Amino acid sequence: MLLRPVALALLALTNGAVAAELTAPGSAISAVTVYPDRAQVSRSLTMELPAGSHTLLVEQLPVSLNQESLRVSGSGTAAVRISAVDLRPVYLTAAANERQRQLQQQLTELRDQEAGLQARQIALDSQSAFINALVASPAPSDGKALPALSPEQWPLALQAIGQGMRDIGEQRVKLAAEQRQLAERIAVVEAELNQMAGDQRATLTAAIHLETRGGSSSFKLDYQLPGARWAPVYDANLDTAKQQLAVTTAAYVQQATGEDWAGVALILATARPSAGTSAPELSPWWIDFAPVDDGRGRSAKAAYSPAPVASSMEMADSLMMERKKEVMEEEIAIDVAALQSADFIAEYQVVGKVTVAANNSRQRFVLAEQQFPVSLSLRAVPRLDPHAYLYATLSYAGKAPLLPGEWRLSRNGAYIGSRVDPLLRPGAERLLAFGVDDAVTLSYDQLADEKGESGLISKDSTLERRYRVTAESGHSKAVPLTLLDQLPVAQNEQIRVELLKESKAPSQTDVDDQKGVLAWELELKPGSKAQLDFGYRISYPGKGPLIGL
Repeated sequence: MLLRPVALALLALTNGAVAAELTAPGSAISAVTVYPDRAQVSRSLTMELPAGSHTLLVEQLPVSLNQESLRVSGSGTAAVRISAVDLRPVYLTAAANERQRQLQQQLTELRDQEAGLQARQIALDSQSAFINALVASPAPSDGKALPALSPEQWPLALQAIGQGMRDIGEQRVKLAAEQRQLAERIAVVEAELNQMAGDQRATLTAAIHLETRGGSSSFKLDYQLPGARWAPVYDANLDTAKQQLAVTTAAYVQQATGEDWAGVALILATARPSAGTSAPELSPWWIDFAPVDDGRGRSAKAAYSPAPVASSMEMADSLMMERKKEVMEEEIAIDVAALQSADFIAEYQVVGKVTVAANNSRQRFVLAEQQFPVSLSLRAVPRLDPHAYLYATLSYAGKAPLLPGEWRLSRNGAYIGSRVDPLLRPGAERLLAFGVDDAVTLSYDQLADEKGESGLISKDSTLERRYRVTAESGHSKAVPLTLLDQLPVAQNEQIRVELLKESKAPSQTDVDDQKGVLAWELELKPGSKAQLDFGYRISYPGKGPLIGL
């Protein structure tokens, strides 16, 4: 018989008829969607329902379940009407299973044995005290003298006392060993009991109130849970010969939701359900003159109490801080998944059925493997470092944006290092560094450092410095080279800093918005040298020394 889909409407009012409670035979987690800060779980179950009003109980739901997110849907062979769904907390008892009862019985028996060993300890202490009393007090308490021992009897008395003390000593050693072993057994049983008690947290039971005409019905429960997250990681390997970058996008998934995900369909989504539903609202931003004291210790505007100044700005700053915190959490830093991409969200369907335990351990899943052509170039700061570094410019042509995360960089299969990068959108470019290029040698020489004076009437002090940078290539192909250096930046308008006219003009000034940083673009031809000459002049009034040089 074909199943006829039936909409299971969630109504606000419950049915007035008395409903019989039926416990579902068990629900299984069929699919999980993990977001960067939570998870949405789908449970499913199928069972035969008799006609009438019922309350279907779905047990063993995690207590951390977001109750507002719970949704119920399904289909069946006959019409089913749901009047309400509620959640009931369930607390497990101290002896909820047979193993606990066995351990408690075992602990009681061990405690009884412990009491028996303590009784033996008391008996030995009494025997030892009696012998010590005989040795220390040869006369009885009534003052009558004990029969004198003849010299022939002394060895026998000493032997008896010594043997008694030896027997007590041996029994003490044996008793101590038994007490130690018993204490270890008690500790093991108590530890297992404590562990079981800690594992017995409260659970939730979903009570689905419904009416049906009978037949087979299938239900699906969807709910969200905290304690789950995923973060991207990118393995990028540069093939310098082919000038290609192989990017493997993976995800680290970890969860401590309280329920294991065994054999589920796993989806990793870029959406953030916790980010809110709407943009913040702005309130009036008041400004005014500062209050003026009227001379009597009172403010002239004391009677005027506007709204707190810049309260809306403080709210905006707070929102920005929260967003920065979220970005940092994302950057904290997984067969290929199917990508479903839209303008506002991307979802990766992990291949096959997977298992993720609720122990908060990281599990890696591969999401995508892509190849991109790149352009290679060199960058060097010879003033600070005598090496040239290899860079690859990636023009990202993927379908979905790459979330903020860790990039692990390799060159020709050799690991170079890692970095954390922000979001990369389709069509954007990213400059990636791949370490020192040993095929290029650099030299940085200071040609002049001259002090002097200028001006006819008022003398200005001057300082001129000239430098030469030489780069030699061992590559078989021409490679673009960017040389970076800097000029001093004056913090006083009387100090003038200028590039010498004979210097090669820089390709860019104030690189990356850094005052005084200059860049020269050169082409480093194979087996040849490139040379850069530049210098600067500093002029300032008087002869006082300058700081910072």
